[in-house]
Amino acid sequence: MLHTNPLTLALALLTPYLCCYLHAAETRDSDRHLRGRVSGRHGAAAGLDGCPRPRRVAGRGPVCDSFVWQFPHFMAISWLYRDDYARAGIRMLPVVQPDGWSTVAEALFFAVAMIPVSLLPWRLGMAGVAYAVLAGALGLLYLAYTIRFAGILRTTDENVSRMLARDLLKVSVLYLPLLFTALMVCAIAK
Repeated sequence: MLHTNPLTLALALLTPYLCCYLHAAETRDSDRHLRGRVSGRHGAAAGLDGCPRPRRVAGRGPVCDSFVWQFPHFMAISWLYRDDYARAGIRMLPVVQPDGWSTVAEALFFAVAMIPVSLLPWRLGMAGVAYAVLAGALGLLYLAYTIRFAGILRTTDENVSRMLARDLLKVSVLYLPLLFTALMVCAIAK
C-alpha cells in the first residue's frame, strides 16, 4: 500500500464497502441497481489509474460503455422477472411502478446515451473511423430494440410483453462483446 497512488488506494478500499453496503441496502424504488452499477465500476477505475495518462484517459471509454450499457439490459431483466421480484419483496422499478413507463423511459434514456458514449474511444484516438461506424451501427441497433421494448406499454398480452423484454435482453448480451471486439480489432488495425 505504500507504493500505491492515493486514488487507486481509495478506490480499492471503497469498492467492498460500496458493493456490499450500498448495493444491498434497502433503497427506495430502483436506486439499488444504480448504486450497484456505480460501485461495480470502481475496480476498473482503479486498474485504469495505474496506467500511464494517455491510456488511463482512453480507457475510460470502455468503462463508460459498460456502465451505460447495463441500464437497458437490466430493465429488460427486471421487466421479465418483475413478478418474482415482487414476491421476494425486492422493490425494483417494474414492481414499484408496474405501468412500465419509468422502466421504458430509463431504458430509452440510456440506449440513446449509449451511442455517443460508445464513440468515446474514437474521439479519444483509441480507434479509427471504422470503429466509429461499427459502434454507431451497433448503438442504433441497440436503440432500435429498446424502442421496440417500449411496446410493453401498448400490449396487454403478457407473452408479447415478455418476448419484447427477452429480445432486448438477447441484443444487449450480444452488443457489448461485439462493441469491445470491434474496438480491439480496430485499435490493433489503427
